[in-house]
Formats: sequence, C-alpha cells, structure tokens
Amino acid sequence: MVAIITDKLKGQLVKSMLSEYDNGTNRYFIGLGASEAWDSSDTPPTPTNTERTERQLRYKLQAVKGVLDASLVVTRYNWSSGTIYQQFNDNSSGQATRYYVITDENKVYVCIRQGKDTNGNAVISTVQPTSTSATALTELADGYVWKYLYTVAAQDATRFLTANYMPVKFVDSATSGDTYYSQYLVKEAAKAGQIIGYRVTNAGSGYTTPGTLNVTITGNGTGAHARAVITSSNTIGAIEVDESAGGFPFGINYDYADVSITGGGGAGAKAVPVFGPPEGIGYDPTETLRARAINFNILADGTEEGVFTTGNDFRQLCMLRDITQYDSTAAFTAVRGLALKQMTLSAADDFAADQLITGGTTGAKAYIDYYDDSNTIWYHQTETTGFTAFQDGEVVTTTTATANRTADSAGKNPDFDPFSGDLLYIDNRNLSVTRSADQTEDVKVIIQL
Repeated sequence: MVAIITDKLKGQLVKSMLSEYDNGTNRYFIGLGASEAWDSSDTPPTPTNTERTERQLRYKLQAVKGVLDASLVVTRYNWSSGTIYQQFNDNSSGQATRYYVITDENKVYVCIRQGKDTNGNAVISTVQPTSTSATALTELADGYVWKYLYTVAAQDATRFLTANYMPVKFVDSATSGDTYYSQYLVKEAAKAGQIIGYRVTNAGSGYTTPGTLNVTITGNGTGAHARAVITSSNTIGAIEVDESAGGFPFGINYDYADVSITGGGGAGAKAVPVFGPPEGIGYDPTETLRARAINFNILADGTEEGVFTTGNDFRQLCMLRDITQYDSTAAFTAVRGLALKQMTLSAADDFAADQLITGGTTGAKAYIDYYDDSNTIWYHQTETTGFTAFQDGEVVTTTTATANRTADSAGKNPDFDPFSGDLLYIDNRNLSVTRSADQTEDVKVIIQL
C-alpha cells in the first residue's frame, strides 16, 4: 500500500491551530527550561517522541508565557539578482522550489513566467519586481513575469519575519487605508480556474516554420491562449501564456484542458497545462504559497514580573496547550506562570544557580534555578535527584556552602501544574541562553507539518 498525507490536510491542521488560538478556544504557552548542562560537553540530545522525554522536559521547566501572537508562515526566499527562479508549478509540493520571493521592501510576488533565452532555457533574474497592481502583469527586462500578492506589514515583520520564514495570511475583507488593503484587492481580482502556465512533456522535432505553429487549448473553461517557443535545434523549448494581441490570457473556469500543438513543420511535441489555485492566483496567499507552518511568538521581558529566572540559563524551549492551575483542574489563564517550586532559607548568600542542594533530615535533593535577596530559592527535581519533598525546619546544604541554612516554607507551589496540558513542541538547544533582568528575548516557535 502506498499512501500520502496531502498538503491540503497539512494546511487544514495548521489553520485549525491558528483558529484555536485566534478564537481563544485553546490557550497556548511557550516555556523555557533546563538550566543544568546536558552532559560534560553540554551537547543536547535529540528529542524523542516518547512520554519519558516529555516528563523529563516538565521536570526542568522554569516558566511559561502566553503566546503573544501567531501567524501562518512559509519558507522565506529573498529576491536576489543573479538567481534563477522557478515559475508556479502544480506538479510540485510545498516550497521546495523558489517560485516566489520577498523583496527588500517586504513585497511578496509569485513567479508566473520564468525568464528564458531563445532556446527556452532558464535565465537569471536581474530585475526586482516592484509593482503592487492587483491586476496588471508586465514582462520585465529579464523576461520574468511576477504576480504581486501582498506586502508584509511592519508589525508582522517584527513578530514573524525570520531569516528562514515569512508570514502569510488570508485577508477576507479590508477597506481603503487598511494595512492589507492591497492584498484584499488582489483577492477580489482573482479569477477561478485559470491556466497560468504549461509544462512541455515532449519537445518533438522538426519545427522549422514558426509562422504556422499553433497551440490550442480545449477544456471546460474559456479564454486560455498560449504560444510555443522553437529552439535552435527545431524542438519546442517552452509553451508560454501569450497571444498575438499581447497580455496574459489565463482564461477562467477550467477544471481540465488538453493542449494541442500543430503546424510548424514538426511533430511529436506535447504539453500539459499548469493550473493555478482553484479560486485564483493570489485569492488566498496561504494556498498560493502552500502554507503548512505556523509561527507562535512571545516577548520574554526581563524577569516577567518576577516569574522568569535571571542570572541563569535555559537550554529548552517548548510549547504547551491548555495548562491548568496548580492542584486544580481549572484553566490557567494568567499571562505568565512559574513552573518551579520554591523555599525560603534562613539565608541564601552562599547558594548559587545550578548547585545541588540536600535536605539534612529528608535527604531530598534538588537543583537551584534561581535565588533572590529575600533568601528564596527556586528549584527543580529530576530522575537524578529523586523527588523526595523537603520539609520545614530541616538544614539545607550544598557541596560548596560555608554554612548550613534552615528551610522554611519548603514546598511553595508553582503557579501552574507543569504536568498539565498538551506538550506540542520540544526544542533542545545547542547553545544555552543566560538571561538578565534588562534583556528582552523575541522567542519564535515554528511548527511545520
């Protein structure tokens, strides 16, 4: 049995996640954790998709913050002079080919026609597209034809534009002056069932008289026209959307079509049509660009009102959905939350982050994540330390402490239950990140199907 999960299903799944977030149906949080080194060389293990890996992450989780914003994203391809770009092709999936670009003005275009030489060979792109017309298509000096889709707004660029991904969205309605009004105009101008290109499947031979060469499109739509390009070896090098009157006659309402190549003195050439997205190129850029990934974003600002650790590092990022309050089934709805337990000591000046502490009476062990001026330490326990609880009044020591400290309020609970909710994403990082009270991290989690 040979089977696939289609891009349509992948798109539906990421869009359903975005809808859950936008509608508040589910609450998403990004978490930071894992303060101690992975091993002697601090080499992160590859996460495994197992329940044990999930538990180990939860043991070391420090804090979470609710997702600030989310957007569908696609692979980013910057327009660059000297690059060969592919034209939109319905015989490819995802963003494996560079059939679209983002310019230095954050304008996004899809390639409708690849620039070619007289033999039908692809040439490099040398002219950056700039038009924002919802309808007009122009062949540039390098032979490329680009279709404008949208311009990434400044706020979306800040939150979702990365070195490898760029945001994309569907704009259902907008009015003049709205940030994405130009994208809305592209949507309104889109035509369903267009044939936006042709793929030569057999170049044929013997084509010597271009004046008698004809390309005929027959299907259940109307208006599609094309012309053939004869190479120096008398074969058909390309079939391009074109007609003698000029313009780009894609036609409309095609579900199927045959391409017939006649005349020209030759024989054997065959081609098949390339259909645009069903509702039209640019109607929904998330479909035109085949968005199958979603970017969740938070800004971790200093201590986040005393919830995030500083003076220590983290090595893991995660995403959790629908966590609950500690020792409760009620939803955790705060903006941010601490995952670590706390205890107050008679003094904590001899303690430091990542030290192993031991309770003199219980033998309980834990790693310190953070301590503050009020002699409160935040700590976590793992399979290595065991999970014996500390108790009030016992002496707590470390291997380097110069004095014993007495524990008080030994088991202050975290803000939420770190073992609750659905764990959707794990990122074991190659480099630890040390946080300070005056820094803000722009944390982006990208989930791609």
